[in-house]
Amino acid sequence: MTFVRSHADAIEADFQRFYGLDLWADHSGGRLTLRRIAALVAHLPSDAATWVDVHGQHAAWRITDDLLAAVLTTLQGANWQRSGGKGQRPTPVTRPRSALSDRKRLDRLRSIRDRIERSSHGERQ
Repeated sequence: MTFVRSHADAIEADFQRFYGLDLWADHSGGRLTLRRIAALVAHLPSDAATWVDVHGQHAAWRITDDLLAAVLTTLQGANWQRSGGKGQRPTPVTRPRSALSDRKRLDRLRSIRDRIERSSHGERQ
């Protein structure tokens, strides 16, 4: 129930959008049990507002969105190459997933750096 309270607005919107249910009216009226709420939340599609609320904007991107972004980036690069490299080089489409993986990679590198610094301080003493 804590999860439902924490993400109530998103869950309410998703239940209306995907299931045609009024979350609060159906729950308080006894037509929607907590077990059923949990089952319906667990099977929401990956682009549901609930998952965006929980995991951030990258959750809204589906594989087709990633593929379309890759196609656009490739097409822009190909057009730029065919023009002989004239003009400004195109920048790839920023994808939420790539930004997330960049953050994870940066966090991992910082962690490694911190461990190295701690171990080198230990050797000096």
